[in-house]
Amino acid sequence: MSTTFHIVKPRTSEDSRQRLGRLILKGRNDIPTPNLLALATRGFVPHLTPDILQKETNILAVHAGFEDFLGPRRASPVPSNNPNTYTSLNICTSLGHRDLEISIYLEAIAKSRPDVIIAPVDIEFGRHNPGAKRRDKIVERSTAWLRSFETALKETESNHLSPAAWVPILPLEAEIQRTYLDHLEEVGGSFIQGIVVYDPGSTVNVPEAFHHLPLVSLTEPRTPHDVLRLVVLGTDIIAAPFITAASEAGIALDFDFPVKTTSKFLALGTDMWSEVAYIQHLLSAKEMLAWVLLQIHNHHVVDKFFNGIRESIARNTFEADVLEFTNAYQSELPVFQGQGPRIRGYHASLGADAKKLNQAPFKKMGHSTPARHNDDKSMSNDMKDQAVEVKRTKAVNPDVMDDFDFDGLINQSRAND
Repeated sequence: MSTTFHIVKPRTSEDSRQRLGRLILKGRNDIPTPNLLALATRGFVPHLTPDILQKETNILAVHAGFEDFLGPRRASPVPSNNPNTYTSLNICTSLGHRDLEISIYLEAIAKSRPDVIIAPVDIEFGRHNPGAKRRDKIVERSTAWLRSFETALKETESNHLSPAAWVPILPLEAEIQRTYLDHLEEVGGSFIQGIVVYDPGSTVNVPEAFHHLPLVSLTEPRTPHDVLRLVVLGTDIIAAPFITAASEAGIALDFDFPVKTTSKFLALGTDMWSEVAYIQHLLSAKEMLAWVLLQIHNHHVVDKFFNGIRESIARNTFEADVLEFTNAYQSELPVFQGQGPRIRGYHASLGADAKKLNQAPFKKMGHSTPARHNDDKSMSNDMKDQAVEVKRTKAVNPDVMDDFDFDGLINQSRAND
């Protein structure tokens, strides 16, 4: 699967590296850039079924981490409990933390047949400022894995199933990862078809030989302001985890680029938990539809946001528009106050000391602790108490029909049929 990236409007200077481009993948819709890379968990964009995603959104690209199916890290990844090794990544799966052999990941490339595959690198998410020895290991392992990655992709080329290879820049200073960068330039050519960064500061370390390739950000921008900064750094495709985070918190995003008002200090969204609206009712009732509607809305807002970015770059007004946006909108999203949907495994660490993610929704009458439905003895006592209460009620009023009588009538009706 080869990709082509056309630079429609090149960057104007080193300080302002925003540009317009078009990513072309065979058999797929073209992706105008800068644009959004939607994030999937368990293979799906949260709260959007495939038919809803296709009909109600303009999402053109989805990042699906193999971690969900015993593969490399998703975005945003849950920090691992154990370090990586020379032959494996420590990942977080639905069954807990596992060591994934790099060889197994490479074998999965031919089976999964993705459009694009990202080379594995030795990054331990959640652990910052690695020591000198750890930095040396990161460079050594990542370089070795890259060689294996290159070999695996060449083997798939004979079957005409080879995906496009996107290769990360390590989140280290350029001199520290010089060996790794030199190997990238040696490989170069048609093998590397995209560059990925996990830290905004890594954009300056991209070798000039790869400036013509799409630059993909798997960083974690928290606001649209952060997205604009990434665009200024020359990023073409950007993952924005704050979209799903806002949807699950009950926040309806609300911003325009360029700004369409002269007002100042505008909120970037509305907390629907505090609004008198149908969505507020759905959130309070924990109806799944609440988060479906919010997710559709928020992706629509961000889609318009990227459309505005591309139009602004085309008009040569991007820098002025960014300044107006910065002055018009608050620097952070509204504070997340409401209770979201059920917490899933990718929301929190699964360490040995991890607490229960979700409290039981039902409690025994007269008790403040959740009912123990899995306790046979407790259930047996409850049924005995219910039977005693039924006898007392029927003794006072023989015409009262209880649940047991109703079940009997159902069974008798079925027998007569």
